[in-house]
Amino acid sequence: MCENSLDKLVHQQNSEVAEDSTSEEIRKKYINHEASVKSIGFLYFLGAFFLIVAGVIGLIYNDEDPLVARIFVATLLICLGLFQLWVGRGLRTLKSWARIPTGILSGIGLLGFPIGTIINGYILYLVFCKKGSTVFSPEYQQVIAATPNIKYKTPIIIWILLGLLIFILGLGLISLLFSS
Repeated sequence: MCENSLDKLVHQQNSEVAEDSTSEEIRKKYINHEASVKSIGFLYFLGAFFLIVAGVIGLIYNDEDPLVARIFVATLLICLGLFQLWVGRGLRTLKSWARIPTGILSGIGLLGFPIGTIINGYILYLVFCKKGSTVFSPEYQQVIAATPNIKYKTPIIIWILLGLLIFILGLGLISLLFSS
């Protein structure tokens, strides 16, 4: 009886090791796509920040526009920013519900020809392609939970480009604030 229990324990451990190695293979296969989707979530966070700031500035900036119109536009910008924040959080955590609002926002973004069309077309591809479906699946969530040791390493050039983008956008915001 002891041998039978030992055999079962060894078999169970071997199957867990095989499952872990399969999870690692799957994670390594999809980690770049996962990182790309999460980076879209970061871009949505960035967009949300600028929309909310623009909305707040619209509320406090005193010009000749009627107060009701300013409040309406500012509220619309702030609500859109909060919506983008919510969708960005869903993308960063790979929640399957985030695919639909991402599709809606990116569908609208396709109208920004030509750059908006290219960027949002790529976002739609990332979210709705076969790899995107896998990355958003509950099974892949289990793979992520089983492989916490596997992390995506962002290349240094991406960090440099991101820093430049934030710097340029910040300069643009500062010049907009001080131009009046």
